[in-house]
Amino acid sequence: MTVEMHSMYRFGHSMGLGWAPPGERLDFIALEIDGNGVSALGDSNQGDDPVMSYVTEVIKAKWEPGLEKMTYKEYVQTVKVPGDKRNEDIKGQQKALIGNFLQFLQESEHPQYQKAKKLYEDTVTKYVNPQTGKIEFKILPSVIALTERIKKACHHCITLRTIGKDREKIETAYNKVGIQFPRKAQMHPTEGMRFEIGPDVFSEAITGEKLLEARKEGEYILGQDNFKVWNENGERAGWSKMIPCSADAQFKGLKIVSIFADDNFRKGNVENPNEKNIGFPKDVYDRPTSWESRGVIGIHVNPLKAALNEQYLIRKVNKELQKRCFRPI
Repeated sequence: MTVEMHSMYRFGHSMGLGWAPPGERLDFIALEIDGNGVSALGDSNQGDDPVMSYVTEVIKAKWEPGLEKMTYKEYVQTVKVPGDKRNEDIKGQQKALIGNFLQFLQESEHPQYQKAKKLYEDTVTKYVNPQTGKIEFKILPSVIALTERIKKACHHCITLRTIGKDREKIETAYNKVGIQFPRKAQMHPTEGMRFEIGPDVFSEAITGEKLLEARKEGEYILGQDNFKVWNENGERAGWSKMIPCSADAQFKGLKIVSIFADDNFRKGNVENPNEKNIGFPKDVYDRPTSWESRGVIGIHVNPLKAALNEQYLIRKVNKELQKRCFRPI
């Protein structure tokens, strides 16, 4: 956007003229959204107090002299108990420290104690069932707001991309807010996507251009990514959730963007298949692509911000769309 265009938009907006912001209008959005920690806070793998785990991903400080500012979870996993979290002993030590976070802050009279305590209590009040003490699988307000905004903006397909074992629980939560998934599919990072036709019966593998074509054929897909393949290959990017896209945002006469939202996602050097990550972009025409390409957006989701701020995901998506000179949704 040029300075002149930006100034004209700001002027028109301030005068109440209702001008749309400069940028190309999208024809199609393919939203690939994670289940646990993004669609819903519930997660069978989070341990006894998942809310505390989420709080440690928000609260930042310099936990020791000479350290950079980081979240408490980062501090635990990289300083206090570093190592492969797939190791059960390491994982257990990390969970113990994370579970005692509020107690640690209180006993050390840390200045972040009141903020962390309020965040914890607000989340428990809103999402934890008082009878069971467990987090309920509720679709987060920011997810509902984002899907509604996308549906009004252009043609779309919303694909759930869960790599865990809670697909049915998350599907039920989506059903409760009026979203049904008529198509179910198994996802593989190198072999593509197979639709589930019946119990243990699958379609032929869909690859290349057909991955985007399949998304054009319906609004919702319930996907199951392959944890076993990812885990056995060192949780490397090239074996994680493959996000089909068109690198230049052009697909058979349409302007199309694939948006990937995941709480474990981080941008990185996707040319290195050995880098650990939860997703990687794959151009359906086999052209070079990265998370900076115009046709794909990767969003790291902070679960608590998504849970407590209805506009959180819309703002993150619009920021990335405007970077690519597309009109915000």
